[in-house]
Amino acid sequence: GLVEEFARQYAEQGHSLVLVARRQDRLQALAETLCRQYRIEVVVEPVDLSDIAAVVQLHRRLGERGIAVDILINNAGHGLQGPFVNSQLDAALTMVQLDVASLTAVTHVFAQDMRARGRGQILLVASLLAYQGVQNFAVYAAAKAGIAGFTKSLALELAPEGIRVNDIAPETTDTPQVALDIM
Repeated sequence: GLVEEFARQYAEQGHSLVLVARRQDRLQALAETLCRQYRIEVVVEPVDLSDIAAVVQLHRRLGERGIAVDILINNAGHGLQGPFVNSQLDAALTMVQLDVASLTAVTHVFAQDMRARGRGQILLVASLLAYQGVQNFAVYAAAKAGIAGFTKSLALELAPEGIRVNDIAPETTDTPQVALDIM
């Protein structure tokens, strides 16, 4: 997926990494491969990013360990496909929770640290669907459009603080929810 590719590229450049996702087994396998191949430090943090309290606890744990995140690649999210009125409201709201609320929480806690240091980079993952209406992807497209707007506003706010904020808008991908932090 996207984050695995980002992780490989940053590891190749010698950056230490913090990998965050729900499934520790997949993270651990990736971490072991990257450590062995590139001789870098990789911290694995199994966290359900849809849980805002867990996001705050993750931030606290990393801070207690003296781990500073210099580059945040925030890819937390998943898609919901199908006719909007035929889908379950709970499923739509769960997706919005992860794709918008949790992404916002992760960005907020780590951006505060970056601001205190006077530097940092944040990359938020939107989608091409953020810029167009697509049948059967109404809530997903709306969530990704929100991320695109959030990115533009945040970039303007944080530029004077020494923090660069960008987004990417990939085509449809089939990737697990993962956040990648580069120490």
